[in-house]
Amino acid sequence: MKKIIIIGAGLAGLSAAKEAAERGTGSILVSDQPSERAQSVLAQGGINAASYMEEGDSVQSHYEDTLAGGAYLADPEALRVLTAAAPQIVEELAGLGVPFHREDGKIARRGLGGQKKKRAAYAQKSTGKMLVTALADEVRKYEASGLVERMAHHKFAGLYLKAGECRGCFVRDTYTGDAVFLEGPVPEDKEADVLETSRCMQCGCCLEICTSFVPGEAFAGPSAMVSMARLLENLPENQEERTKTAYRKFFYEGCEKYNACHHVCPAGIDIARLMAHSDAAVTAAEMNDKKVSNAE
Repeated sequence: MKKIIIIGAGLAGLSAAKEAAERGTGSILVSDQPSERAQSVLAQGGINAASYMEEGDSVQSHYEDTLAGGAYLADPEALRVLTAAAPQIVEELAGLGVPFHREDGKIARRGLGGQKKKRAAYAQKSTGKMLVTALADEVRKYEASGLVERMAHHKFAGLYLKAGECRGCFVRDTYTGDAVFLEGPVPEDKEADVLETSRCMQCGCCLEICTSFVPGEAFAGPSAMVSMARLLENLPENQEERTKTAYRKFFYEGCEKYNACHHVCPAGIDIARLMAHSDAAVTAAEMNDKKVSNAE
C-alpha cells in the first residue's frame, strides 16, 4: 500500500506522521525546511487544556471560553473534540519528554488566549521548540523502521485531482528545481480511473528536449499532446471521433517520434505510449482550417 503524503513537518505534520505510524501506516513527510526550522518552533505561550489545578475548571468551560474567544467562528463540533482531547494530549506530550514547567511535581498552568481560567501548560518561553524537539525525536524511530520517509527541502507545488478527489501531489526540490510527483493511496476500485495525463503539471521539461517543436508551428510539442489527450478523455462520445481526427494533424504529425520526451517527465508520463495508443494526442486540422478560412 502506498504511503500517505503529509505536507509540512511542524507540530501538525509530525503529529500526523506519528499517529499514522502508530497505526502501522507509512507516510511521506514533505517540508521545505527540517522540522527544527518550522514555524511551530516559534510558539511561546503554551497549550490550553482544562486543568485539575483550577477550581471549577472543566472541558465544557474550556470549550465555552474558546468558542467565545474566537468570536464564535470556530466549528463547534471540531472544538468539542479539541477541548475534550486537550488534557490527554498534554499528558502524552509530557510523556514524550516535553519539559513543561512544574509546581509540586504537577504540570503548572498560566493564563493565555482569552481563557477565564489558567489552563496553558508551558515550557518557559520555548514551548514550541520543546514540543517540536520531542515529537521529532519520536518520529525518528519510525524513520528508522521505514514507516516515515522524510522529504525535506521540497516545496508543495500543487495537487493531482481526479473527479474532485485528491490522488497525489507535485513537489519541487528547492536545491535542484526538479519537480517530483507523489502518488497517494488510491482505493482499489478507483485505480483504473487514474488518468496518466492528469499528472501533467505543464513544467515544460518535455518541450526543452523536444527535437520537433518550434513555437508558432503547427506541431505543438509533447506537453500539448498530453493536454489534448486530457481534453479528449472528457469529451462526449458523439464528439470524440470527429475531434480526434481534427486534432491529429495539428499536434501529432509534426512529431519525429524520437520519444525522448517521456524520459525527462518529472511526473513519469509515458508520452510515447500516448502517441502510440491515443489519436487524441494530437491536432486540429478542422481547427487549423477554420483559422485559415477566418484569415481569408
